[in-house]
This record gives sequence, structure tokens and C-alpha cells, in this order.
Amino acid sequence: MQRVIGLKPEAPRTIKHYCSIKDKICILRSCGGYGDILVSRMIFEDLKKKYPQFHITYAVPEPYLQILKDHPYIDNVIDLKEFDKKKYNAFFNITHNCLRYEVSKAKECDKNRSDIWAESFGLELENHNMHLPKLDKNKNHIMSQLKKHGYKDGQKIIVFTPYSAVPTRHLITQHRQIIEKILIQTDAFCFCLHSAPVLEHPTIPFVIGKNLIEAMSYIYFSDLVISTDTGHLHCAGGYNKNILGFFNYANGLLVGKYYKNLTIVQKNEENDSNWECGPCNDIGKCQHPVINHTLKCYRDLPNDMVEYETIKFVNKLNV
Repeated sequence: MQRVIGLKPEAPRTIKHYCSIKDKICILRSCGGYGDILVSRMIFEDLKKKYPQFHITYAVPEPYLQILKDHPYIDNVIDLKEFDKKKYNAFFNITHNCLRYEVSKAKECDKNRSDIWAESFGLELENHNMHLPKLDKNKNHIMSQLKKHGYKDGQKIIVFTPYSAVPTRHLITQHRQIIEKILIQTDAFCFCLHSAPVLEHPTIPFVIGKNLIEAMSYIYFSDLVISTDTGHLHCAGGYNKNILGFFNYANGLLVGKYYKNLTIVQKNEENDSNWECGPCNDIGKCQHPVINHTLKCYRDLPNDMVEYETIKFVNKLNV
């Protein structure tokens, strides 16, 4: 018998091993971001209800464990580095299938990412609940942090998130300044929330979430959220907050399909019959120049539309 040099023989898998993994499945994602991880929480309620016999593990990069450990329909959350396919009867990698679908469909894309992920392994979603945690225990800490920036007890709270981890999704300077000018004129406590320092400092208080749970807590205790297409928008959607959402190349109707209190601001054929650009759902094939990290679909968003939608939205608070 010829000996194969350099290969370590695999340990035999006994009937005891197969019995131990027969009901264990793993969903895995090898990257974030924050928003995608939150949206992926939507798939687990239906998965567990339709297959209650399964012990469900979700494997993700370590930074995102903190925003998953409390999900009532996930049995176990692990660091992706600990994933071992031998421990599961089946595993499903949802890292790239949504992007492949969106790019292949482009303007014809017709699904929210939660549905793309679920359908990739044969599940049709009926519920789209993130089951985000109640964060009341963080109230004293969050309010004390806001008071450092001028918050007074009883004030309504408006969170503004014009920045994204993806620079091309930042609101352009002109639009950000229009919104900040409107917010300054209200009696609400308005602040800008982001995860890192920025070059163009806003004219309203700027707060950095020290970790994802703290950032979620700021959203949790807010009354209104004004946001570009970023993780904070998805967090606000999961908490059913009133949201004014700005979108460029990604179709806001699909991104926010399951956020019942979302008002969408986006350049499209409905508000401009001559518009032929998007939303295209595929920034990689954009034929227009990216100027200072800004896309045509944000640069061409009319200032008066930004102003009108912001004033109308803020008036919901009567502030």
C-alpha cells in the first residue's frame, strides 16, 4: 500500500459523533458590518420556529458578538475563529450571497438582504423582527454622557448620523449643514453620533459610541433619528424609531422595507422624471466620477428636497 507523505489521516467519525451533531447547524458570516449583522438577526425567528429541533449557532467576527448574544432564537453565538465544520450537521455561509444577488440584479434588485440570506439556504421569511435587546439598564449612563454635551432633563432627543463606515455613504457637506441648521433651531437636544472622529466636525454636539452596545443605547433612548444609509439606521429600524433616511446607490425601499416608520429621501425617477442613474445597487459599475468620496446620486440630491423633508420630519416632535 502506497504511503501518502505529509497528510495526517483524519480521525474516523463514529456513530456517536454523528449522533452528537445531528441537530446542530451553524450560520456563519466572515465580516460585518454593523448594519448587516443587525439585519441578519431577522432570519432566526422563522428558522427556529420552523425547525425547533435544531440547535442554532451563529458564527461572526469577534467585534459583533456583543450585539448578538441576547437573541431569543439563537442558541449559541461564537467567534468565527472558533468555527469547526465537523461540529455541525450542516453550515451555511451568508457572507457573500447578498452582494452577488444585488450586483447581478442591479436596478432590478427586488429583495431585502434578510430575505436574500434566508432564501440562500431554503428558508422563506414570514417575520422580519430583529429582536433587539431592551437597553433600559443603560439609561443613567447614556443620559449622563449626553448631559456632558448640554442635554437637559425632559428634552426630546434627535440623533443625527451623517457618517458611515463607507465614506461614499457620508452625507455631502452641504446637505449635512442644511440639516444641522434646522436642528439647531429646535428645542430638542440634537447630536451627531459616530464611531470615530471625523475631519469635518459638525456644528451640533458630536458623540462617539465607545462600543456597539453604547451606540445602540443612544438610538434606543432617542425620539427621532436622521441618518444616512448606515448601521445606525438599521438599529433605529429595529427599534421602530421614526427615521428620516438618506440613500444614494442602494435602493432605500429595499434597504428599509421592514422599517415601518422610515421616511426615505433619495434621488429617483419618481421625484425626477429625467433621472436615469439609479438607485443602481451596484456602486462598482458606476459610470460617474467619485469626487471627494461623493457619488452623483448624493451630489444631485436637491438642497430644497433635503431642507423640506427635514423640516417636515422634525415637526413630528413639535419642537
